[in-house]
Amino acid sequence: MITTKMTEYPSNFNFCFKGKLIGVNKWHIPIRIGKRIGMTLTKEYRHFVNLLAGSIRYPEPFDDAVDIKIDLYMPGTKDTDSPIKPIIDAIQKSGLIKNDNLVCDITINRYFSTREGEGFALRIMESKKTKADIPI
Repeated sequence: MITTKMTEYPSNFNFCFKGKLIGVNKWHIPIRIGKRIGMTLTKEYRHFVNLLAGSIRYPEPFDDAVDIKIDLYMPGTKDTDSPIKPIIDAIQKSGLIKNDNLVCDITINRYFSTREGEGFALRIMESKKTKADIPI
């Protein structure tokens, strides 16, 4: 089940997804390119990202820096960091953010699922940071 909800604040975006999250071992598969071996995204990874990206509805995209909060609901047998990249790839593919290099802060809260099922709740907010705030 996928739900999208805008808050009363136009600078916030909320999104919920209930379903199987893709893990890191499902991202890439090796392929042969001539004499070299490269990597390509799996069909399962592309399907997951396209499903999420196609489900994201919003009034207007974020143009500047954003902060992201993700609440993950997963069984204890999965790594916390595995689903983060596909979620952020889907946000970018949907057009909600122009590029994932605009993400300043990512907060991840992990909850161990007590019932069968997985999912996540996502909140995107305009960041108070600017490029000038980032030390080099």
